[in-house]
Amino acid sequence: MIKETTEEREARQRAERQQASIRLLGEIDRHMKRYLYLTQAQRTAMIGMAGMTNAMDVLVTHPNMAWINEEKNCGKSTCMKMTRDMSFNPHNAKSSTDGLMSLLVLVTKTQGSATLFYDEIGKFYGDMGSRQPAHILNDVLLEGYQEGAERTRSVRQAPETASLFHPVLVTGRHVSMPDDVADRMIFVRPERGMGLRFYDSRVARPRSKQLGTALHALVRADIEEIRDFRGYGLHPKLTGRVLELWEPIFAVLKVLGGQEWLNRAMEAFLELAAGNAARRPLSAREQMLSDINDLLDGPLAWADAAGFVPGELLAAELKRTGKAMYTAILPEMMMQDLADTLDLPKRQVSGLRARDERYPYNRSIVYDTSLLREEWADVMPDEPDDTVMPEFDNPFAINDDDDFEDVTPAADCNPVQGVQDPATGARGTELHDGSKPEPEMSLVIPPCEDDEDDTESETKPVPRRRRSTKLPAVEAKFLKENALA
Repeated sequence: MIKETTEEREARQRAERQQASIRLLGEIDRHMKRYLYLTQAQRTAMIGMAGMTNAMDVLVTHPNMAWINEEKNCGKSTCMKMTRDMSFNPHNAKSSTDGLMSLLVLVTKTQGSATLFYDEIGKFYGDMGSRQPAHILNDVLLEGYQEGAERTRSVRQAPETASLFHPVLVTGRHVSMPDDVADRMIFVRPERGMGLRFYDSRVARPRSKQLGTALHALVRADIEEIRDFRGYGLHPKLTGRVLELWEPIFAVLKVLGGQEWLNRAMEAFLELAAGNAARRPLSAREQMLSDINDLLDGPLAWADAAGFVPGELLAAELKRTGKAMYTAILPEMMMQDLADTLDLPKRQVSGLRARDERYPYNRSIVYDTSLLREEWADVMPDEPDDTVMPEFDNPFAINDDDDFEDVTPAADCNPVQGVQDPATGARGTELHDGSKPEPEMSLVIPPCEDDEDDTESETKPVPRRRRSTKLPAVEAKFLKENALA
């Protein structure tokens, strides 16, 4: 049996962790899809935000996240609660400034960081965001996105320091916060709709917390790679403060999810921050086929296994999604709209009562689920190109095409180079092979009067030495004294 090396073992463990991370990210995405009515880009940003809260000790900047919408009952609070339940060390920020300051001091001493949340931020800044309260939460939102922000208070003449470097989750209207606070936010704008399940406290929240615990463990296992990640060059608009806000999201999703989740992070950035989606918009028919495909993966999975889905049940499930394009249609007109929009072949079946008790009819007109899936596969937008990590050129890299200067000494030159003494500034000598010759007192060799063998001195060439335009002080003094003599 061949024993694996340390490098091979670390590579194998890293590959196993990434496979586990990819599975976990997919499970979190399905969990969000079950309870929230959001786009894929919005879910991706929320997953990255929850993961980022577990790496605050290696980050230098971080974003805050806000769920905003002018309408009520659009799921803003539910989105924030689910992200909060999967984040590290969540705490409610609705408190007096002294109470929140005491909490931040305690968190700084014990756990290092916390995830603060505030529902309806308009109660803090006013409906139009015109108030600037003298509250520690305002300092956290303004200064706490950068590492090193802190406040100090005195307790019994002893200073206590609280870090302001904590991510904040808020909900509200877009105008309910000042512009300088909004500049430090990632905004998620959920449309009015309903998830497949209600986000309850007995089942859904414990599952979110369990997913958050697993996410924390995987982030901490790869914390060094998250620390070393840099997002500069991924996109032309990913610069400045935008880069500071989005780089932690990219870091967590790239390290945990590899290329697939790096692509998803780029789609989330383009949709939420850059103002343009990575995928083309869907038509009404394409959107309906996409929603039907999601239903076949979820509550209508039994119908997909049977190979057909009744038209009445499909229309009812589409209306239950709460999307405006379905809720605006009268129930008695939904079947006709479904048939006109899809324009697909139908057939009649019987015996449905035994298959599903929710469906009370014995005979019905149905759609083949394989045909519905094939139709969606034909019109589904192409996946965007992979996001490529940038490669930066080395300005000192050797290129054969560049001009170069040959500094090899001539054949008749003595291979002696001047070497400067860093202590005295004087220049000595050094051979090309690295050895040093015997030190000499002067670069100028005086004539020898006691030379006995003139012939040998004539036949033996005198080594040529490199001339210096500026002699050291010792040589200059020697020449001056000989000239006077």
